Amino acid sequence: MRSALKEVDNLTIDTYRAALQEAITAGDHGIVESFLRHKAAAEIANAVNHEGKNALWYAIECQNLQFVERLLKLASANEQAMQCAANGDTALLHAVKKGMTPVVLLLLGLSSAQEQLAQVNASGACPSLVAASRGKLEPLILMVQQDPKILSAKTRQGFNALHLAAEDGHLPVVDYLIKSSHGAALVEGKTQKGFNALHLAAQNGHLPVVEYLIKSSHGAALVEGKTQWGTNALHLAAQNGHLPMVEYLIKSSHGAALVEGKTQWSANALHLAAEKGHLPVVDYLIKSSHGAALAGERVQEGFNALHLAARDGHLPVVDYLIKSSHGAALVEGKTQKGFNALHLAAENGHLPVVDYLIKSSHGAALAGEREEYGSNALHIAAENGHLPVVDYLIRSSHGAALAGEVDDYGSNALHLAALEGHLNVVEYLLNWEGVAALAMQQTQDGRNALEVASSNGHHEVVRALKAFALFETPSAN
Repeated sequence: MRSALKEVDNLTIDTYRAALQEAITAGDHGIVESFLRHKAAAEIANAVNHEGKNALWYAIECQNLQFVERLLKLASANEQAMQCAANGDTALLHAVKKGMTPVVLLLLGLSSAQEQLAQVNASGACPSLVAASRGKLEPLILMVQQDPKILSAKTRQGFNALHLAAEDGHLPVVDYLIKSSHGAALVEGKTQKGFNALHLAAQNGHLPVVEYLIKSSHGAALVEGKTQWGTNALHLAAQNGHLPMVEYLIKSSHGAALVEGKTQWSANALHLAAEKGHLPVVDYLIKSSHGAALAGERVQEGFNALHLAARDGHLPVVDYLIKSSHGAALVEGKTQKGFNALHLAAENGHLPVVDYLIKSSHGAALAGEREEYGSNALHIAAENGHLPVVDYLIRSSHGAALAGEVDDYGSNALHLAALEGHLNVVEYLLNWEGVAALAMQQTQDGRNALEVASSNGHHEVVRALKAFALFETPSAN
């Protein structure tokens, strides 16, 4: 030991620090003890590396209780405990994350205990919130025994300890918190976005926690709660595809109320599941006793479940809904702006859905319909620059009819592609065998595609159109 001390006497404090931390990591008790008996032991222990980590941090990281105890016997124990790593973690936060209950107990025995409990990391979480979010029940109990007021803590987003435990599915912690002296306040608490503990557990598929909360004395109040978007627990479970959760909630004593619930934009659970493409949930809801009612409802802008699935490109859901007993009604449905499922799929470039709908028994009807301004599926695809959909529709059995139509403003597919500056679609249409008819057409205000592109500043499109013999250069007027 003396030789080791003699060797380190010639090193700088930072070198001392690095050597001590290396010895702790290696579990070398002899070298560690030689440093901690040095006359500069407190200074060495307090020194940090480029990540803000001191010797105590490494002892906790290695879960070496003997090294932790030895470091905390130094006069600098409180200073070591309050130092923050680059991520904002103090020794107590680090010990909680590692689940080292004996270390938590040691740190809470220091005179800086209250300061440690109040310290937050870079994420804005104090040790008790970290314990709740990670399911570290024993450390949490020790901290609450030290200061019950810590259960009032919240993150910057308004999450309390119960929210965090429920969100991550830690049932023992949820049970402890609800039964604590702060239980009622924790249950009543909502995040900044209006989520309660039941919402968070349902959203993340933690069925045991949801069952516990529903059956608790707070169940009815939690079920009635809605987020700032008006979503309830069933909406969140459906939206995230948690079938067992959806089934449990619907079969619960609160099932009818949850099913009848609507979001701020009037969406029900089926809408949300269809929008996200969760086929098993869609199947369950359609086959439930609530299926007909759910399928018949629409969101504020008139979208039904099929519209939402087609708009977002969820082909398996589109297929299922069309083949369901509600298929015909869903296909015939229009949004407030007159869009059908084909229009929405074309608008968003979902070629597989477009292909499916065109080839279905409803294909001719869908292709023949127009939205409120007279646009058909080809117009919509061209206006939004979806070349693969444009190509597919042009080549389909409905291609000639679609291409020959104009909207209520006299615009054809070429006009609309030129209007929005979609060069690829314009070039495609210029090479299509039926382009002559498109090129000769004028909008209601007397403009051809070249004039439309020019007036909207789409210079590349203008150049492409000028190269086409049927167009004349726009007049100075």
